Amino acid sequence: PAPPPPVQPPKVETKPKSAAPTPTLDLKPRDTLKSAGEFTERLRKGTESLLHKEVTHTVKSALVMGDVLLVMAGIQLQLSNYADLLTAAVAGKRQDTHAEHHFEHSAHSHHVAEEKCAVGSVAILSILLVENLAGIWTQGPEKFFNKTAQAVDFVIVSSSLLLEIVFENLKGGNRVIAELWRFVRIVHGAGETVMHSPILARWLKPGDGHGGHGGHH
Repeated sequence: PAPPPPVQPPKVETKPKSAAPTPTLDLKPRDTLKSAGEFTERLRKGTESLLHKEVTHTVKSALVMGDVLLVMAGIQLQLSNYADLLTAAVAGKRQDTHAEHHFEHSAHSHHVAEEKCAVGSVAILSILLVENLAGIWTQGPEKFFNKTAQAVDFVIVSSSLLLEIVFENLKGGNRVIAELWRFVRIVHGAGETVMHSPILARWLKPGDGHGGHGGHH
């Protein structure tokens, strides 16, 4: 007899494994704005805390005093430059070529040194302006400018920076005003150094300095 046909095993249907769902980052516009607002607020508070630190006041005092010294040095160099040019002109009329060339070279050296002092002042004033702008941002314009010392500081720093940048192009009365403004900076710088001095801060009442820096915090 013929052998029985082989028994076929039953077929088991296997379903294809579905891929794991890809996680999606569901960021709603409102959540994004909230996160940005929280970050901005943390940054504002951190900046405000930094501005009130004693080390910040010390650094600002050093910068202001450095600017005062640079302004005084620039004035002295400018006067020396004028004196050398005048002496060179007198030597030229006397046909003293050696003396004329000597004082012309001296005048040029003084002018170069004066320009370096101006560059240093621009750098310091730029830093001080950033500090002022940070104060406006952390306190708000209304609160910042309600304090006379801060408002005066902002006006003097910003105007001094502008005058230093355009000084070489000024002529006539505008140049005279710019020259006189340097003496205002010297007086203001001396006052600022006193206001931010860590030594004198303990004797100032709260609110006397910039942003209430005086006294204990």
